Amino acid sequence: LLQACKRNIQESKRLFHKALNLNQNNTAALFELSKNMQSIAESQELAKKIDEVNRSHLKKKDEAMLDFAAANIYHKFKDFAKSSQKLTQANQLKLSYQKSDINYHLDLTHKITAKARQVAKGKPTDGTGRIFIIGAPRCGSTLLESVLASNSNIHDLGESKALSQAFYQTQEQPADKESIPSLSDAYTEKLGFQPSHCTHTVDKNLYNFRFVEAITRAMPSAKIIHCHRHPLDNILSMLRSNLQAGNNYTANPLDAAKFLIHQEKIIRSFKRDHEAHIFTLDYDKFTNQPEKELPQLINWLGLEWNNLYLHPETTSRLIDTASVIQARQPINNKSVGGWKNYMQLLNPAENALRESGIFELQS
Repeated sequence: LLQACKRNIQESKRLFHKALNLNQNNTAALFELSKNMQSIAESQELAKKIDEVNRSHLKKKDEAMLDFAAANIYHKFKDFAKSSQKLTQANQLKLSYQKSDINYHLDLTHKITAKARQVAKGKPTDGTGRIFIIGAPRCGSTLLESVLASNSNIHDLGESKALSQAFYQTQEQPADKESIPSLSDAYTEKLGFQPSHCTHTVDKNLYNFRFVEAITRAMPSAKIIHCHRHPLDNILSMLRSNLQAGNNYTANPLDAAKFLIHQEKIIRSFKRDHEAHIFTLDYDKFTNQPEKELPQLINWLGLEWNNLYLHPETTSRLIDTASVIQARQPINNKSVGGWKNYMQLLNPAENALRESGIFELQS
């Protein structure tokens, strides 16, 4: 199904429906279909299929998946009260078998940033052509990656783990210290290839924000894009997305807010020290006025402007990401300001964000 989704949204939907015909309790198929409903009639048909599911023997994970799908349908119907109710149920179920990992994430950042200051400095040209997108989950990075990869000279790496693997490799202490590769060389090695047909690569592992100090030291010519959006829209998207294990904190509004506060503090400190290396892309401005915002980014990257950047949905590239359906969509601002429909659900997060004094939130 993933391979089909890479090729064509309509084909993938056809196969998801085929999977449901074989097993009407296929909650994963129901959830995936709920993320790309084009009409009210299609939503009503999917709602009927959800009602037909026998919940009596479902595992908690499947129950949660069903509630996430129902929340998407109520969202489509603009019944935000019921959508909030289903989202609360879904995320509470998820947290019952997959505890929040917020403390792990906060501790990991502090450990890595402390070690990153010890990374050996690279040559001025190291990192040439390397682009890193950092931010929080659901910050708009998939759309940004799609935009950049519409340039045939840019190869998208997806959510690669190569940088973290390279970083830990260079932290090892072998008897022969001369055998330790530079972080830039280790990164290339961990990627496993260097595309000969491309001049640039885009790595959108958002947790690479922890390695900004290491990147700027070891790869001075690399470019870092910090993609961010309204924090409450960001948290709402986390709550709606049912993200995979390793992002468990995203099922808890308060913990999601804690992560955003933590990350913003870290990235702001990096920007003070490495302003020339980091471009801040405001997702809201970007999706509202792409023809105005995008050229600034493309120019900063040292690339030549092409109108194809404004139409990432036309690309024929393969897409390997959890946000694959979103990656096939045109640039749009449909999700901007959506948090206003879920104010009660987001109240704990909003209070934490306001108390932090970091984010400017409208009343």
